Amino acid sequence: MSKIDTLVSQFEALQLAKCANDLLRLKEDEGDALQGVSQLLEQIVSRDPSKRKSLDAVLQSEEAYRNQVHQMQPDGKNRAFKYIKAKRINDRTKAGMLAAERLIQDGDWKRQLESANAVYNEIQAERNSVEQMNQSASRACSTLGEITDIVKGLQLEGEVGQEQLSKCKAHKSAKYELLEEKRAELKDLLQKLRAVEE
Repeated sequence: MSKIDTLVSQFEALQLAKCANDLLRLKEDEGDALQGVSQLLEQIVSRDPSKRKSLDAVLQSEEAYRNQVHQMQPDGKNRAFKYIKAKRINDRTKAGMLAAERLIQDGDWKRQLESANAVYNEIQAERNSVEQMNQSASRACSTLGEITDIVKGLQLEGEVGQEQLSKCKAHKSAKYELLEEKRAELKDLLQKLRAVEE
């Protein structure tokens, strides 16, 4: 068996097409899970009025407030709404980060990609001796295009996953800062309320 045949066998053993399909399926599953959390948030923040729910509808959709909505004062409703909004933003951020992390960490695709790159590099080095191994080289050349497409596809998916994780972290940081500002405002209001009560 020639060296190219060995490399092709190593490449085929990596089952990159299956790896790509598994990664795509994982991406779709994570996207479906993320879509559910996103829809809950969209009920509050959507610019499209047909997608946005009323304050009472949002409160009634939450188990903790469902039976209390009609008894709540407007200020209480607004506070509860702000809490639910912050919670849904946080849930969406967490879900996005977890989805991105699972896309990056799940399975052996990173190891397979590295192995595929190594095999690809060895095949390229062996192309210099194609004249002596004509029959084996023609099979390797036809496989080379497939390897390149699969490797590029896997690299693109990895880059997309890294980009999504970065965006989620930035989004989380921004929302955390906003939450801290709101906490500070709430703390200030509570202190003023206590001062008025005294």
